[in-house]
Amino acid sequence: MLQDKETKVLQIIQSDGPKLPTELTKAVGVESYIASAILSTLVKNGHLHNSNRKIGSSLIYYIDGQEETVRQMLLKELNVTELKALETIKKMRVALENELYPQERYLMNDLKDFVTQLKLKTDDNQDITCWKYYEVSDEELKNIVKSKLVPKKEPEAVKEELILIKEKTIRKKAVTLSGFGEKVNKYLQGIDADTTAVIRSKPNELVSLIKIPTIIGSQSFMLFALNKKSITETDLSKVYVESSKERKPVLLVVVNELGSKAAKYVEKHFGDVLKVIKI
Repeated sequence: MLQDKETKVLQIIQSDGPKLPTELTKAVGVESYIASAILSTLVKNGHLHNSNRKIGSSLIYYIDGQEETVRQMLLKELNVTELKALETIKKMRVALENELYPQERYLMNDLKDFVTQLKLKTDDNQDITCWKYYEVSDEELKNIVKSKLVPKKEPEAVKEELILIKEKTIRKKAVTLSGFGEKVNKYLQGIDADTTAVIRSKPNELVSLIKIPTIIGSQSFMLFALNKKSITETDLSKVYVESSKERKPVLLVVVNELGSKAAKYVEKHFGDVLKVIKI
């Protein structure tokens, strides 16, 4: 009896394409727990495969040759930051560990249906980690990695005199943190923003979820208020990773204009999903 159900599941996926468990439960006419058992058995026996990423709370089940359909289904589930990371690896074809930003390496774990992580050994027996886009063949992978690892000729070392410089002690002006907090609150009140959740509150940092009224209704944002003289790429990298989990546009409140490197980082990795406000 169960074997008949397994055969029916395979026939449905072969004829109709990849399916979610709920779809198969209705089609086969069994309880959800029985459908789960059938799918687990078919995957264990190698007759079916399941996606790494879920749609909602469910994996996608498919047979050999249906991988592209699965990827098209999952593309609709990716947020803006994940799509940008996927576009980066698509253009690079193969990326070594030191070629990706920390947040991009983090996001690769959520893109396993599109990207494969590999551990390789170089000719001199060194371990390297890289990620390849799903379209990349083994031959292309080998050629790209080889070209990336070709040692560059280094200039001859130049002996430099050690010059001892007497360091001056610089006394930093203390920042009134309460004043920063007041400025942030005043700005939020000015745009009629409602705070729906406070994720982290420190003297020089506030991270929260807010809602701002617009002409088309209330819009949710993730607020990052940073009381720093200058915002670095490391700061933005942390914002990138944390905001990608919430899948919300970002409102970055700062005390000074962004430097050129930080501005380029925002343009490359956030695009239109991050708005910078100087207070």
